[in-house]
Amino acid sequence: MANVYSVLSMSSVATVLMAGNVQAQSIPPEGPVSVIFTATPIPAPKPMPIGIGREFALVNQARAISSSVSRLR
Repeated sequence: MANVYSVLSMSSVATVLMAGNVQAQSIPPEGPVSVIFTATPIPAPKPMPIGIGREFALVNQARAISSSVSRLR
């Protein structure tokens, strides 16, 4: 059983060390940024009664964000 824990701990350490190579896109330090937000309502299910005179209603929307970054050189 100790071997299982040691292998698990070594693989966890190896996974964390390999994750260091991940790189994100750089953000320009200044300049105009344009972002467009759009949302689409998703049909809600029927309200669910949760007590006398009370009901649970769900409102859900799918959102999308698109951005365009302009870099002035």
